[in-house]
Formats: sequence, structure tokens, C-alpha cells
Amino acid sequence: MKPRRKIDKPLGQILVERGAITSEQLQQALETQANEGGLIGEVIVRLGFAKKEEIAYCLSLQLGYPLTAYEKSEGSYKRAEKPLGQILVERGTITYPQLEQILKIREERGGLIGELIVELGFANEEDIAYCLSLQYGYPYLPLKSYEVSKEITKIVPKNICAYYCLLPVDKIGNALTVAMADPLNFQAIDDLKDISDCDIQIFVSTPSDIRNAIERFY
Repeated sequence: MKPRRKIDKPLGQILVERGAITSEQLQQALETQANEGGLIGEVIVRLGFAKKEEIAYCLSLQLGYPLTAYEKSEGSYKRAEKPLGQILVERGTITYPQLEQILKIREERGGLIGELIVELGFANEEDIAYCLSLQYGYPYLPLKSYEVSKEITKIVPKNICAYYCLLPVDKIGNALTVAMADPLNFQAIDDLKDISDCDIQIFVSTPSDIRNAIERFY
């Protein structure tokens, strides 16, 4: 996976610009870091100013990579190079017999593995979205409690969002962050680039989350 364009700003500054923390909270976190040591992101979480997911999100923007599961021992994020079905089985979301049944159905009538799993009631959309994020290296972003500004929704028309099942959620510099149900829809990504004239930072969300968010924010 090719890296995205990096945002050449300190993590704390990105968090402040996104409204995740205040300038006063950043100053307090920097003073705590100076006294106690540690990474600024960890200090901010420890002080209760932001959640780990928010830190991971801003790190992905800062470093220029769509990041996923955090490997604490190595201090980095890694992409899972496995089929979606195998990831679901290893996580205990579905069983091997269920996976075999799904693969047989897909062979007979086609369709996406994730959609078939949900259709058969073996897992929910959130399980699929999370595992898609592990499989393809895109972070999972729940939208139920996420707020999107009117300025952001003006960037991508509602009909494009509905057609591709996606939602613009943030913009920092020339990086437009978009939640998608299908992160491998390259036509959608190309259209977004043309519409916004931005680099596209992709996150994974469930189809239901995205459709509900479109109705909320448009």
C-alpha cells in the first residue's frame, strides 16, 4: 500500500485543529510529558483529553499511512495480509463450517463475502467492517457519535455519497478523510479526487452507519 501525503505538523497541533483537544489541554499534556516522559498521544489519553481511537486517527494523518491494529510491543501499525473469511474465523466471529457454507454460496451465485455473512446472520456489519479494516489496512471509524461539519459536507454532493455509500468526515490541509463501506472502490476514490482536488484518506464504516450519517448531515 502506498503511503498518503504526510501532514507535516506535530500530533498535538493536529488534535487541536480537529477540535479533539483544546490548546490549554495540549499545553497541560506537554507539561506532563516534560515532567513524566512518554509519548504525547499516550499522555493525552492518560489525562482523559482524547480517546485512543482519536489519537490513532490523527497519527494516520500525520504519518501519511492508513493505520490499523496497534502493535504495542513494536509501536507501529500493521496490515493483515489474510482473506477476510480467515480473519473472521481466527477472531472467533464465524466458524470454519460457516465459512465453508458461505464460500459455497458465493461460488453458486456470487456476491461479497462480507455481505453474505451478514445476510446469513453469522455476523453483523460492525464485525465485517472491523475485519475489513484489518484485511486492507484501513482504520475502522464508527459514525454513530461522530459529528461532521457543514463545510465538510459541501465538498462532496449527497448523490455521490449515496451512490458510492461513503461520507466525507474531515479535511486537514489537502487531505480529505472519507468513510467508505467498500474501501476498494477505486472508481469512487478517483471521483472523490476529481471533485475535491484532495488526497483521499480512507476509513471503513458500515453501510448502515454511512447511510444514517448521510441523512443526518445532508
